[in-house]
Amino acid sequence: MGRYAIVITPERWRVAFYSSFILLFGLCVGLTKRYVHIDDTDNPIYHVFGYTNVCINFDFPPSSYVAPGIWPFVMMCGVIYQATCMLRNWTAWKDGKLSSCEYYVLACMHVYVILSFFAFSICFAVGPTENIVLHTLPFTAFMLALFFVAVANWYYINNVPPYLPMWKQVAGHAYIGVFSLATLAFMFLSVYLLYVDHSEMTRRVIVIVDDFWECCAIIVPPFIACISEQWTEQIHIEWKLLPTRMGDDHEPLDNEEPAKELATL
Repeated sequence: MGRYAIVITPERWRVAFYSSFILLFGLCVGLTKRYVHIDDTDNPIYHVFGYTNVCINFDFPPSSYVAPGIWPFVMMCGVIYQATCMLRNWTAWKDGKLSSCEYYVLACMHVYVILSFFAFSICFAVGPTENIVLHTLPFTAFMLALFFVAVANWYYINNVPPYLPMWKQVAGHAYIGVFSLATLAFMFLSVYLLYVDHSEMTRRVIVIVDDFWECCAIIVPPFIACISEQWTEQIHIEWKLLPTRMGDDHEPLDNEEPAKELATL
């Protein structure tokens, strides 16, 4: 019986996910700017939250017709990336490079991210004029998921060999610190603007924070993946075809041929 293998490079799926999401976002922004006139002070998002978020670009035709057809491909890249991250975390855990606590915390983060990717589809099914809560909650969960992706990846590359050079470690710590502050500031200002203060100054500040957060969450990660030591890290998934008839004997493991690579992903 033959042995077979599939080779997966997690960081390349990370780049595929972010690149495809950027293309989807850019397409929706272009379609909305071209075919839809949106009043930044008179739309469902503004009436509830006090400012117009970029998610408004997904909410009106033709973007609302195009995005649901493209998002499954973006989501597929993201789910594959998270699944391969879980596999490499499991390998590191078995090799003693991650503790049980670290492994399970990271696993919970990856599971949350995958679930948030699925939930994000609700944003396309329920418009802001139908149910603003059901429309915005999945988007908020998705924003938090992108933060978890960055944190989980940062923790892995800083605790599992090959270790980063010192300058990359410092840059990574700075990035996560800034990203954390941007996430906390955005969440705080969103609640503050929603329940406390609707002043123009607060709106301007949250728009700046929102733009900065988007840069940290969407633009920076694919560049980090390309320069990280994990760019060439591969996961080998092997299996063996078992005999199908009674009486067939297995060959001794020592005599088995190396696994045949069926694909490199």
